[in-house]
Amino acid sequence: MSDRYKILRQASTTTSPLGAAYVTPNPDTTTVGPADEVEVAPKATSLLTQVKVTSVIACRTDNSAVDISILLQSALGVSANQTYLLFEQDLGGYETKVFDFGMVLSPGNTLWFGSSAAVDFTLMGIETTIGVGPNA
Repeated sequence: MSDRYKILRQASTTTSPLGAAYVTPNPDTTTVGPADEVEVAPKATSLLTQVKVTSVIACRTDNSAVDISILLQSALGVSANQTYLLFEQDLGGYETKVFDFGMVLSPGNTLWFGSSAAVDFTLMGIETTIGVGPNA
């Protein structure tokens, strides 16, 4: 078992439609995170990754207020299986807010970020990987 404390994703949004910010790795992959990272168990027969989202930081770098939204979508990918964690939350000009979630994401879950104007988002968390196989 391996725990990786890390910045899960940093993203800047510039428009209202939500954009995918982070997708929990699906089972049976041999890497965690972007493709250019180190393989964690190249000979494992199966890997399972769970993610604990510790916080989301939203930062407005302009002087006007905006609305921000964060949506959680299940691995099934259908609109019936999605929930807003924040919906049109106010973020003032030059303001930074930290949202402490402490929630666990299952493989395939996706977090989406959106805003009415440019906002920088940082997603902090812990990826826990469990491998099954000869070298996991």
